Amino acid sequence: MQSLARKAPAGAIAILACSISAQSPPQAGLTVEVASARMSGPLPPNSPPIPAVGIMSGGPGTSDPRRITYTRVLMRRILVNAFGVRPDQIVGPSWVNDNDAATAPAYDIVANVPPNATKEQLNLMLQNLIKERFHMTLHREQKDFDAYTLVVAKGGPKLHEAAEPQASPLARQSGASAKSEFDQRGFPVIQVGTAAYVTNGHARATFRAVRVSQLLSVLSSQFLDSTHLEDKTGLTGTYDFNLDFSTAGLLGRLTIADTQRKARPPDIAADPAPDL
Repeated sequence: MQSLARKAPAGAIAILACSISAQSPPQAGLTVEVASARMSGPLPPNSPPIPAVGIMSGGPGTSDPRRITYTRVLMRRILVNAFGVRPDQIVGPSWVNDNDAATAPAYDIVANVPPNATKEQLNLMLQNLIKERFHMTLHREQKDFDAYTLVVAKGGPKLHEAAEPQASPLARQSGASAKSEFDQRGFPVIQVGTAAYVTNGHARATFRAVRVSQLLSVLSSQFLDSTHLEDKTGLTGTYDFNLDFSTAGLLGRLTIADTQRKARPPDIAADPAPDL
């Protein structure tokens, strides 16, 4: 098993501070061929619904690596992707700080990506695009955050290597809803991906063919937004495991919660759930 070791307080964590000023030249580096970069206008009549956070598609590692298309995406989300930071590490004017899709301005970007560009190179291109097209200047400051590190407990890891480590992305995406059964301990039964069920404040989550980074994402959803989690396990494989914990005092935003299941888990003895 892994354990969470607290660091209190974590220092020297960079936060990105943004301010609008006269246009300054972007730092030297790779650039994308921009076809369009503008504030989103009103949706045309009878348009299909768009998620509140917007749609980001294309780029390295996708089915369309030579082109990125951002539709009605908040600037805050663009900055998070381009600079590899958390939303709470960004400070700026109201049109950057506002994370409410109903009031914050959204942006449309269409750009061609050079052949064989990596995700890291695309991030640099986006940084240059932001500075050049949106006339934004940036500087870095330091701020203290509470932080936890995920480390391997004494005795080494006892995780099981995944039975299906090469599961396809489509299988992963549909894994949480592919089954509606539970095992005798009340954990959802799935082939790949993640699924969870919460009853009486006790969460039972199933992980199949997942990486530690995906576990960290689930844990992050249970803590305050200002709490940072870091993976220090050194584990790089994919694993099958279960996780159960008490939701008392947590945010309860279980992103893998499967609340639409028609089936219900068996009656389980009301043992106290572990404290996450």
